[in-house]
Amino acid sequence: MKTLENIRKNEKIVLGEASVTVSIILLFNTVTNALPNFWDSVWNALQIPNEIGQGLVVFVSNVITFAIVFALIHLIYKLLWSYVFHPRWNLKGTWYVIQRDNDKPKYFRVGEVRVKQNYFQINMDATTYNVIFDLTQKSFIKDESVRTEWEESLFLSNNDRLMGLYYAERTNGKPPRQGFHKLRLRSLSDSCNQNCDSKQRRKCRRKIGHIIGTLCDVEHDTKHDARIGDIELFRYYKKYEAEVVKRCEEICKRHDDVLDKDGKFRSEIQ
Repeated sequence: MKTLENIRKNEKIVLGEASVTVSIILLFNTVTNALPNFWDSVWNALQIPNEIGQGLVVFVSNVITFAIVFALIHLIYKLLWSYVFHPRWNLKGTWYVIQRDNDKPKYFRVGEVRVKQNYFQINMDATTYNVIFDLTQKSFIKDESVRTEWEESLFLSNNDRLMGLYYAERTNGKPPRQGFHKLRLRSLSDSCNQNCDSKQRRKCRRKIGHIIGTLCDVEHDTKHDARIGDIELFRYYKKYEAEVVKRCEEICKRHDDVLDKDGKFRSEIQ
């Protein structure tokens, strides 16, 4: 599987960074040892006359040097990987999410997803809410009365697909839910529409701005209502805002019973 291949790639990248760091330290030690009286002057300056003390100083300095050099190499390579080698796969940052249930029109969740990335390994940490949509004004607000926190780890494959397991907890006292997300990166142009300004359009062409996929709960007992539905992530708020309004309008047109007496669609979560 391509995903498993990229797990091994992550390991090779870290191993490569460590190897470069060790090579730099060995080169430094080789050069300093070749310099006449270099270490003698160091021991005299530090006033360390015995070999045991000198050995401890060399060991500690090598450990500290390794940590600093490795951190710098890791930072430099990650920047090159994210912005030069694979800018399309640079997903880190805050995204905006829409979640829907295939069988329940009133299940409609929105929120924010914070994405951290270590090359092909992706970590997502999200907060989602119900919405209150005003069909007349074509506007919505988040209903924060029931909040869901979910998190997951995923791996990115070379065919622009992500798969991972999530764990979700809600503030309404319901049992936690587990399940999986199967996601796909959309082409760059899909993240732009007429609501984007010219600066944002240029950003859209350089990196992914739209992720689509499916969500599926794992049924862990007979009372658990396993949910199957769609999930979408948007990098840019204007596109996300326009899509929330569009999807809510579609729900209201297809299911007129979702509107309350005030003409508002209030999504629900069981």
